[in-house]
Amino acid sequence: MGSLGRALSRGSIRCLTTAAAARESAEGSLFERLTALALTDGSAGVELNKWLEEGKSVKKWEIERFIKRLRGYKRFKHALQASSFRSNSSIPYVVSFVHIDREWMDTKDMKLSRGDYAVRIDLLAKTQGVDSAEKYFHSLSKSKRNWATYGALLNCYCMNKMTEKAESLFGKMKEDKFACTSLVYNNIMSLYLKIDQPQRVPPLVQEMKGKGLKLDIVSYNLLMNSYAAMNDVEGAEKVIEEMKEEGKAGGWSTYSNLAAIYVKAGLFEKAESTLKEVEKTEGAKSREVFQFLMSLYAGTGNAAEVYRTWDALKSAFPKTTNLSHLVMLQSLVRLGDISGARVFFDEWESKCLHYDFRLTNVMISVYLNRDMINEAESIFEGAKKKGGIPTVRTMEIFMDYHMKNSQFDSVLKFLDEAITKSYSNNWKMSVERFQPLKQYFEENGNVDGAEELYEKFKKTNSLEAAVYDSLLRTYIAAGRTEPTMRQRIEADKVEVNPEMEKLLEKVCPL
Repeated sequence: MGSLGRALSRGSIRCLTTAAAARESAEGSLFERLTALALTDGSAGVELNKWLEEGKSVKKWEIERFIKRLRGYKRFKHALQASSFRSNSSIPYVVSFVHIDREWMDTKDMKLSRGDYAVRIDLLAKTQGVDSAEKYFHSLSKSKRNWATYGALLNCYCMNKMTEKAESLFGKMKEDKFACTSLVYNNIMSLYLKIDQPQRVPPLVQEMKGKGLKLDIVSYNLLMNSYAAMNDVEGAEKVIEEMKEEGKAGGWSTYSNLAAIYVKAGLFEKAESTLKEVEKTEGAKSREVFQFLMSLYAGTGNAAEVYRTWDALKSAFPKTTNLSHLVMLQSLVRLGDISGARVFFDEWESKCLHYDFRLTNVMISVYLNRDMINEAESIFEGAKKKGGIPTVRTMEIFMDYHMKNSQFDSVLKFLDEAITKSYSNNWKMSVERFQPLKQYFEENGNVDGAEELYEKFKKTNSLEAAVYDSLLRTYIAAGRTEPTMRQRIEADKVEVNPEMEKLLEKVCPL
């Protein structure tokens, strides 16, 4: 976010001319209206139209700034709606994004950049699923399928651990000479770390070097993390030495990454020594660095350094953000100082201007992990009375607790609340999280319960073969058949594997 955006986020405008201040105020007013949609689940397109109907104007670059900020706040649906808004000279156009095609854009003379197409691919994947992103990518003309759009689709595959598709696309990008940046390789290396194949990262780095591609800070950090995942601390240290030789080891992120590796390995003295190096680097007085330091000092078990860093942060930034409070609260929990965490939480809650339920979630987790359900529920109810709005994550925390204790009625209650909240953030149900509930229905032959759970998976676009597998087993346990099951599976576009076919023969014989 630029300085202008930071000024807006702090609610103050400094050193601007009167005209610029007026523009900034108007822009801020529109952005505030867009961000307020989180409370109503309204449409960004509708809100932008209202703005224009009021006789106000908005330019393409302003929309792009809004999209960037909405993405930063993980408001992907509203960012996607805003990305559908473009103007041609003074004529605004607001359309449904999914209906935009190349011929329409040509007739409206919409001047979209390579970055615009790439952003849309990313937003579609986050809001409507990777399938929608793929369809949009393949609908683009050949000239628009370039390194930017290929890279965006590759990122979608890597983020969703779709290894086979990612590797296939990566190979195609190499053939078409689009695998020409460190970002492309970083995506693939990040994927291999996510799927626990760190041994595949160093060869990719060697491939980059062989092609003359310069490693950036992210590349080096991924390489360091691959050695750490292989318990090769010495290998990670050699990466730092190489970075020093290349003149790229001066940044705080590099040393904090190494410190995190030492913490994970239990080498606390080395970790603290490295954190002192972090504090000497340029930019070490930023909020982000202070927050990293608190978290990593907590990892070493050094409470004194955590509190010292917290005091330094407050001194540097008297207006302390909710995020900084969150990191400090998490650090106290990591230290095992639960009473201190509660005192800290109560102090924050009594003074906060904008309630942030992430802090409440931390305390709820603390109590539930200790089977202190009454304390957790007290925190939860108190937060709502103070105007806090529970998040989907809040519901997940309670669901996991009740699932662990086989309290399935409570699981379903919080699941319904999660689904209600899921419409604005594209939340999906995890098959693994609900395995105990599925198993319970199977063992008891509870077809009605299994069907109800199936509907919830469908409503959240979370259906996969494992859901049908459990549903079929429940029908078999109950001794029941379902003549339309094959049609349902086909309509839901779920692939029937050999094991599922055996189950189908019993539930829906041909």
